[in-house]
Amino acid sequence: MICRSCKSKKIHIIVDLGHTPPSNAFLNKRDLRNNEIFYPLKIFVCSNCWLVQTLDVLDNKSLFNNNYPYLSSYSDTLLSHVQDYTNKIIKRFKFNNSNSFLEIASNDGYLQDRFAASGLELLGIEPTSLAANVAKSKGHKVIKKFFGLEFSKDLVKKKGKFDLIIANNVFAHVPDINDFMLGIKVCLSKNGVVTIENPSVINLVEKNQFDTIYHEHFSYLSLTSVEFIAKNNMLDVFDVEESFIHGGSIRYYLQHKNTQWYKKSERVKKLREFEFSKGSKDIKTYAGFRENCKKIKVDFLKFLYLKISKGKKFAAYGAAAKGNTFLNYCGLKKDIIQFIVDRNPKKIGLYTPGSHIPIVDEDYLIKMKPDYVIILPWNLKSEIKEQLKYVRNWKAKFICAIPRLEIF
Repeated sequence: MICRSCKSKKIHIIVDLGHTPPSNAFLNKRDLRNNEIFYPLKIFVCSNCWLVQTLDVLDNKSLFNNNYPYLSSYSDTLLSHVQDYTNKIIKRFKFNNSNSFLEIASNDGYLQDRFAASGLELLGIEPTSLAANVAKSKGHKVIKKFFGLEFSKDLVKKKGKFDLIIANNVFAHVPDINDFMLGIKVCLSKNGVVTIENPSVINLVEKNQFDTIYHEHFSYLSLTSVEFIAKNNMLDVFDVEESFIHGGSIRYYLQHKNTQWYKKSERVKKLREFEFSKGSKDIKTYAGFRENCKKIKVDFLKFLYLKISKGKKFAAYGAAAKGNTFLNYCGLKKDIIQFIVDRNPKKIGLYTPGSHIPIVDEDYLIKMKPDYVIILPWNLKSEIKEQLKYVRNWKAKFICAIPRLEIF
């Protein structure tokens, strides 16, 4: 194995979560009769550029296919976050309708909606049919393609260069990150700005967020690794911002290297120093993470089986990819977790990969009245707790397992 960023062979395993199906490979009832394919789920760190990354077992086209079910618009927390982003980015860089805007992995148009409300047209690139079609149905312009260098060359010929390129929660989903970054450089106007937003690998390790590890996430990013990739592709990180979204994310602001159009913020230096202080360049940091994953699993299963022995019933909320990593790592099936509730109507009636737990709507939750509801997308705990507050009427309790077992 060689590093996907720097091509070094200085690769060290961090954690092995066993064999699982792809986390968004949901099943219908007919699929349950067929054999699923399970793939190794391991992550490694490169001690040359310090990129944390998966073992390559699947390509992005097989993961992000026409059945890919994720739609961004079903999280109120995320919608509020991107509204704040829209307001902030337009104000900071004084963008108006004379500028050109591009979003890579535009999903169902959730950010395009906000730009349109501000009188600006945001062109979307989205490879998955379900999400792209939802965005198009709202009147947004979407190109259904995977983004990369060759695509970028063709795009610039047709559309010209862009003053703002947005890549929210997509950089981690790209197997060839250098090709992706070169594509961004080709599309970026002379004084243009790129924003890349992704969960922080420091939070992943420090807060035991191992359920964010799944096959779709080829890379887990830090400022150290992003700066390395940017520099190798003639781009420069000139500012960073921390955010609570997705359990703690970093927004990176990039420009063309050597242009100095935007002055480098002190926040870049401070974040670099912070990451170093947290052991981002120390192999021992990652060994501790491995043991924490095991402890979370054991603590959760102990509690679960104790309550089941006393006749208690469990359901879960949020048929998200992170939940599927967690369920499969813990070896849970529908005999333990009876069902999972979700807001996305495209998932209702399907079954989770590996664990085969049925996905239902909230009406079913109200009908069955379980004693405990496990919140799988713990990063949306406050939103979900408020949404499902009626479960208190039958004295049900909520559970979060990450970053540590919590019953409330």
